[in-house]
Amino acid sequence: MVRWAWRLVLVAGTMLGMIAGAAADGPVVTGTVIYLERMLLPEGAEARVTLEDVSRADAAAEVLAETAVPARSSPTPFALSYPADQLQEGHSYALRATIAVAGETMFQTTDAYPFDPAVTDGIELLVRRTGNQQPEPGITGAWLAEDIGGAGVIDDLQTTLTIAADGTVNGNGGCNGFGGRATISGDSISFGPLAGTLMACAEAIMGQENKFHEALGKAASFRTDADGRLILLDAAGTELVRFIRN
Repeated sequence: MVRWAWRLVLVAGTMLGMIAGAAADGPVVTGTVIYLERMLLPEGAEARVTLEDVSRADAAAEVLAETAVPARSSPTPFALSYPADQLQEGHSYALRATIAVAGETMFQTTDAYPFDPAVTDGIELLVRRTGNQQPEPGITGAWLAEDIGGAGVIDDLQTTLTIAADGTVNGNGGCNGFGGRATISGDSISFGPLAGTLMACAEAIMGQENKFHEALGKAASFRTDADGRLILLDAAGTELVRFIRN
């Protein structure tokens, strides 16, 4: 609850700064761009909001105003200054939002958001993943460790890792289950804090589990080999863990 409240404070503070900067250019529409996935956006992600004249069905919408802001998570606040003197009676206007990284659209609005000049505060624009966002087959899925730190693994002991397309991870160190998140960009990977159960097992099993979690904490990149194995590497490129598909 405290973390969520702090996020709201940050959003409110950011929005106040945006409004102050945009107000000098004319009336301002304020709100947030929201996506439903529980994920952080890659570095360099940008949310773009446009006000468009959508009156003509036989022509592309005319963009009247546009703003772009850095986006890292949901919600992302925006403040859009628009030219009120260009709004024409009898015309229809709509707000549209996208989130893109390096020019590639990750999210976009799919519902219509009609614009009403009388309602310009607290606008929420829901964006959804575009169809070209496919899971990365080289790393997502369920994996079974076959070597940890060059020392092999205990026979018949299942040390597992499952990576979802949104960065959610879970698995079992051999004794205790765990879950958390990973940040993946290109061939870089890092694991955030992992929460787990607190069962006690045989000393050898606990030793392997501890080495596994230490390896995840050191992971900086990954690669896959010709046989489809997933290999986690530290910052120096040293192999930490080698997995096979589970």
